[in-house]
Amino acid sequence: MNALYELAKKVFYLTAPFLLVVFLELVGALPIHMPAFSSVAPPLALIPVYYWAVHAPWRFGMFQAFFSGLLLDILFMLPLGINALIFTLLYYFLNRLRRFIAGKPFYVSWLGFALFGTVALMAEWFLVSLSSRQFIGFAGVLISDVFMIVVYPLIALLCYGLIRLSPEEDYE
Repeated sequence: MNALYELAKKVFYLTAPFLLVVFLELVGALPIHMPAFSSVAPPLALIPVYYWAVHAPWRFGMFQAFFSGLLLDILFMLPLGINALIFTLLYYFLNRLRRFIAGKPFYVSWLGFALFGTVALMAEWFLVSLSSRQFIGFAGVLISDVFMIVVYPLIALLCYGLIRLSPEEDYE
């Protein structure tokens, strides 16, 4: 019984970051009826992708970022590959730049997310507009961006908690 518990615990530690991203994607896909903001659906999954790429890349890799983006495209019925490309490129660049963000005060991480999250949303807006051959309303993108930046500390705290729950050998 102890071996089964240890196996379940290890599986949880290995899959928790990806499952958190999937959970946030599902929450973001819930139909919330707000007439003035029908086009506002901030990709909350972008927050843990950013967080894991910067603070714990050994827990969440580029393939998970790709599949998270692909799932987001499917859930929101976007042209297949747009978010997969954005999440993968975001992960790649953040993994290269993590030494400038990781280990710094929280506000540095938050400002970094504000910058990279905004760029990711603008890229998504541009690519979706390009694929539909018409510009999509920009106000919804700005509202999504502000909401995503404001919510970042809560989801980052959840990600931090998942790292703290990990066994000590995970930090090596």
